[in-house]
Amino acid sequence: MGKNLSELIEEFKENARVRTEKINKNIEELKGQAEELEEKIKASTAKLVDCELAGDETGMEKHSDETKKHQEDLALVKAKIEAYETELERTGQGDAELLEKIRQQAKAEREARNNKQRELTEEKRKVEEKIQELEAKKGELEKEIER
Repeated sequence: MGKNLSELIEEFKENARVRTEKINKNIEELKGQAEELEEKIKASTAKLVDCELAGDETGMEKHSDETKKHQEDLALVKAKIEAYETELERTGQGDAELLEKIRQQAKAEREARNNKQRELTEEKRKVEEKIQELEAKKGELEKEIER
């Protein structure tokens, strides 16, 4: 037989812990990127406004494109954060294959316990029968002795 139930459960918990840590690390990195992009958007938008006020067409186009690029990047980063957070919620559900192994091992251990229980019950019944036989024989011997 492979791993016992406790080992499978520990493996499952360890896999979930590692996955959770990795997801949380990625979320934190993405949040940092999002903050940087928000600052870049503010800065490029301020420069865009300055160029508009100065009538600088080239600068307006440059900063407008830059702002749009940062906004697109920010939208992607936020979508990734959301996807990781969704994945984080599912992490506890974990590896379906490992869960199936855990279920199978639990079933096997339950069946083994039930079989052992049946064996012990049968052995107890036989011992009780033997005790009754011996008690009956004892009673016969006591009657024989009294005669």
